[in-house]
Amino acid sequence: MPHLPPPHGLVWAHATNSVSKLSAALADPIITAIEADVMLGYTPGTEEKRQQPITSHPPHLLSDLSVSSFMHELKRSKTLRHAKLDFKQMEAVPPVLQLLKEVCPLSHHEDAVAFLNADILPGPGRRGQPVPVPADRFIESCLDQVEGMRGGDGIRFAFSLGYRVRYESGESYSADDALSMSEVVLKHNLLSRSAGVVLALNARLLALKPDVFDSFLAAFPGTQILAWTGAGEPPIPQQEIESIKHHFFNMETRIGFDCDIEKQDSSIKI
Repeated sequence: MPHLPPPHGLVWAHATNSVSKLSAALADPIITAIEADVMLGYTPGTEEKRQQPITSHPPHLLSDLSVSSFMHELKRSKTLRHAKLDFKQMEAVPPVLQLLKEVCPLSHHEDAVAFLNADILPGPGRRGQPVPVPADRFIESCLDQVEGMRGGDGIRFAFSLGYRVRYESGESYSADDALSMSEVVLKHNLLSRSAGVVLALNARLLALKPDVFDSFLAAFPGTQILAWTGAGEPPIPQQEIESIKHHFFNMETRIGFDCDIEKQDSSIKI
């Protein structure tokens, strides 16, 4: 059975792609999980050199926080924090995994999990389009490295797998989307070859038709859903969050949220 931290107990620092954001996250005792976008690019003063893994979101190729520095800062932290690496391009996967192998940033904490995240399948608003991080290549690359790191280093890896979407499309996830992800999990035997699997789903699109993933959760006990809103996306209304919670009421311990939620207008009388 996969062993993942309870999703409702995680408080995320999202898009921690700079030295200042990482410092703030590490200084905040409420934060229990830190996410960074990962790609190849440059740090200041290295623009004329070969690209290296940095924490940044496309199309920005410059960041003051390299992935190496990100990992070393996490390793220095004495507080239990989980980490998520959100891979934005396939070319960044091998060098980042090699850094993980060398640094093992979470090895001080036996309960810490490193989430390997990517949008590996086309989803609502993007169907028929290629994805920058294809499912099989991503998972096989990760497993090649992860399985070689089992032993006394204390680090545990989980997969956070999602779909490339356009939240503006207004399309819901489909039964075919859920089936495609099920096939990926089965093909690579992920539940026995990692610490577990989390479905990373856009909260707006999930709220349109949450029952699509009922069969996935039933087929794979221990898997979880993390509903998110992305950079540049407007805050999501609270009622949409509540509709997701209501649907998954009987599985609430397997549903988490990393969302920017619309503030309620206190001047409105109900």
